[in-house]
Amino acid sequence: MFENKSQSAGEQPSRCSCALPSDLKDAPDYRKMYERVSKMASIGVWEYDLLRHELSWSDAVYDLFEVPRGQPITRCAAVRFYSDDSRIEMEALRAQAIETGGSFGIDIKVTTALGTQRWINLTADVEQENGISVRIFGTKQDITERKRAQEQVKHLQSERTHTASRAAMGSIAATLAHELNQPLASIVNYATGTAEYLKSVQIPAPAAIGLREIEVNALRAGEVMRRMRRMIEKGRGNSEPFDLTTVLKDAVIVACPPSAKVSFKLQFAHSGTVAADRVQVMQVAVNIIRNASEAVEGSRDQEISIETHEDGDFIIVTIADTGPGLPADLNLFEPVDSAKAGGMGIGLSICRTIVEGNGGKIWASSEASGAQFCFKLPKLDSSPD
Repeated sequence: MFENKSQSAGEQPSRCSCALPSDLKDAPDYRKMYERVSKMASIGVWEYDLLRHELSWSDAVYDLFEVPRGQPITRCAAVRFYSDDSRIEMEALRAQAIETGGSFGIDIKVTTALGTQRWINLTADVEQENGISVRIFGTKQDITERKRAQEQVKHLQSERTHTASRAAMGSIAATLAHELNQPLASIVNYATGTAEYLKSVQIPAPAAIGLREIEVNALRAGEVMRRMRRMIEKGRGNSEPFDLTTVLKDAVIVACPPSAKVSFKLQFAHSGTVAADRVQVMQVAVNIIRNASEAVEGSRDQEISIETHEDGDFIIVTIADTGPGLPADLNLFEPVDSAKAGGMGIGLSICRTIVEGNGGKIWASSEASGAQFCFKLPKLDSSPD
């Protein structure tokens, strides 16, 4: 893997003056002092001769990559330790620095010769003679622990944000449940009263069915709000066994009336019994299907596919559409400013709260054919205690 001479250039800096000067490389006292200071600072130094294509490392760099000290190393071999993303980013910065005679710094992810995963801060500085880049020198420092600490802080911040979001949604749900309870009750009463009054009158069957559906859906809306509030307060839904297939079929009817021009492709697993809150799961499915139906409006192929399959102790639901896909760099499951007229931007955030509150997980991806939303729920015998 290692050779005496390397065949391309390779490393990186940030105008650093800690490389050992060429005229002092052979001075034993200076080299000893240099290596000692490097070790004390946990920083290794490297140098690459652009004219002779030769790479040299200090002992600290050899130790960092877990390569035997003094073993000949080529640049080509050295960059193989880098992850693909780190190598691509480093090569672009390096090429620019060589062209301009500049410097740069970058954090790179590496896998050492012994398979250890590490993060390294790499700095590089280009030296020029008569306007020609002739040498690159720089430092490498192990920052793995720092990166881990940063990831831990990031995780804790994410958890705190999620907790704050749950608290905010709990407050919203409580307020909505209180404020909507009376108008929903009035809708039910008016629908029931009208239906009773019209029993003595000859009215078309569709009108009677419509009144009945008004009453049923008003009651369902009230139940959704009550269960949402209870779930947020308790941290989980009211788990009960039910057939997921039936709920998904009902969700299609509620989310997309027969008058819509959307076609559905349904494919369900043989076993579809899950343990979760039926009303809340219905609301998740309705919300995603409704979003999908809006996404395919104007598309040549207005199709939504819904399928389920078993995955260990879970059943996964996949709802895919033929729309334009999902916007890049957007956390769909956090509250955002809605792009819809009258939208609150919390629909998918609530879906996430519901699914996770019922012991599941939800995610989304943008495929070549459109958007795809997936959520999984525990099977009947796998529900949380």
